[in-house]
Amino acid sequence: FDEFFGRRSRRGPGRRRGSDLRYDLKITLEEAFSGAEKTVTLEKHQPCSTCKGSGMKPGSAPATCPECGGTGNLRYQQGFFAISRTCHRCAGRGRIIKELCPKCRGSGFELVEKKLEVRIPKGVESGSILRLAGEGEPGEPGAVPGDLHVIIFIEEHPIFQRQGTELLCEIPISFPKAALGAELEVQALDGPVRLKIPAGTQTGKVFKLKGKGMPSLNGHRGDLHIRIFVEVPEKLNAKSRELIEKLAQQEKPENYPLSEAFLNRTKKTQA
Repeated sequence: FDEFFGRRSRRGPGRRRGSDLRYDLKITLEEAFSGAEKTVTLEKHQPCSTCKGSGMKPGSAPATCPECGGTGNLRYQQGFFAISRTCHRCAGRGRIIKELCPKCRGSGFELVEKKLEVRIPKGVESGSILRLAGEGEPGEPGAVPGDLHVIIFIEEHPIFQRQGTELLCEIPISFPKAALGAELEVQALDGPVRLKIPAGTQTGKVFKLKGKGMPSLNGHRGDLHIRIFVEVPEKLNAKSRELIEKLAQQEKPENYPLSEAFLNRTKKTQA
């Protein structure tokens, strides 16, 4: 109501906070596992080094706004009411710049390249936002700057797939190892581990290595899930072919329970 009755508010126009900035940062799965320190380079505004953010030519002084007479407000009479509005020429400051800074042309800011250190915590996920307070754009004189929001994107890994704190991978093994059993050395993110493959392991069998997955932000460690698939040789030499043919001659249905069960289901369907 103060504006309608011609009473000017004592409170001046609010100083606007600086805008926030966004930076997309790609990291590896290994960096997300162990944590990392990354240096990011971005362009941002900062107070002009010549005029120190005033927008005025060094050595000059601001002049009283001729539009509002230095009050920062303009009053309009509408019938019985007097309305006060912020002066459009000086934006409520009551002063104007007559001699502009030759470097920033009166804006008070200059564009610079800045390097910042970003700490990547262990267990960070794609889409996580790291906030660097005060590293955004500067605000109006006397106002706080904005923040820098660093968005994390984890690059696709050639071996592991991630689901939260769980890691999955597929490992090929030969037919003899699947049939006879074997002990494999599997590379986890924090080093090699031994995995025992029992005799008769089938394609699709999943083994779980507890505590070998990704860490969470609160310190919990997920599991590593290893899916086996049996690789059949594409080319055979004469000796290998001879041995496999001998094996085929000794095959019995009870040695292949999955195949036998499938044939029985097929027979029931046809019946």
